[in-house]
Amino acid sequence: MVVLLLTWGRSIRLSTILAKNGFSDETIAAGYCHDLLEDTKCSEQEIKKSCGEKVLEIVKAVSNEKIKDWKEKKRRYIKSVRISPVEAKAVCCADKIHNLQSTLIAYPKYQPEVFWAKFNASKEGKEWFEEEVLKMLKETWHHPLVDEYEK
Repeated sequence: MVVLLLTWGRSIRLSTILAKNGFSDETIAAGYCHDLLEDTKCSEQEIKKSCGEKVLEIVKAVSNEKIKDWKEKKRRYIKSVRISPVEAKAVCCADKIHNLQSTLIAYPKYQPEVFWAKFNASKEGKEWFEEEVLKMLKETWHHPLVDEYEK
């Protein structure tokens, strides 16, 4: 239940970014649902039944595969978003913007070693991932959100 509530709160903020940037209702719905396959027991069928095939397609594109190797998981995520429609890129970018905003707020509250222990990667790994996502988005999508993410 706690995971679901945390997921929902993050999803509301992410979807607000999408709405403020004029994305479709389906893209906004995918923003709400983007973590469900990763963080809950919600199935693909439930998303499809409740939100439709297009929303499910977007959610699948921005969901990490359940493999143990963190770097390989992130490489596959980047590849998935790279070849996906613009809507998936929008959800990805809004998610990364929100995550970085949250990181900037949370970081001063913790000792660095405690803060970075909350991630499944090192600070260097996290920096690598953010840089690779940004590079992929800049190569495949031209939108003001990409500029905001880069800032």
